Amino acid sequence: MALTTAQKISVFEIIDTPYTGSVDEMYGKYGLNATKWRSADNDNKVQVRILDRLANLTSEEEAVLIRYIDRWQYIGTQVWTMDAGSMGTTSGMNVSPDSELMRIRDRVKNLIPVRHYWETVQKSANESGAGGISINAIR
Repeated sequence: MALTTAQKISVFEIIDTPYTGSVDEMYGKYGLNATKWRSADNDNKVQVRILDRLANLTSEEEAVLIRYIDRWQYIGTQVWTMDAGSMGTTSGMNVSPDSELMRIRDRVKNLIPVRHYWETVQKSANESGAGGISINAIR
């Protein structure tokens, strides 16, 4: 069973990596200016490496990843935190969606070693002198 496109997009969201070959870096007082970074070499794109890894997951790895994706999607839009407080030396329960999302992100990055992919691509780009191109844009 292969991941759906929606699940693949969620994986990219979880590992905090753009799904496409370009990304905008916003700057300026109100974030109205941007630098668009595009990958210069398709063979070394991080996205290609991630998609290759996703295509080659074992069934057990994929099952684990799907559970993380489902949980991420379930709690991903919740912005509340709950703190039951404390009484004396006894403290209550604290629920934080952000903490759980970060825990999921760390575990998915164990399955998809995106940092290693970025470092490999950057090293290759530096050696070839083609790290990427940037285009300034006004939003």
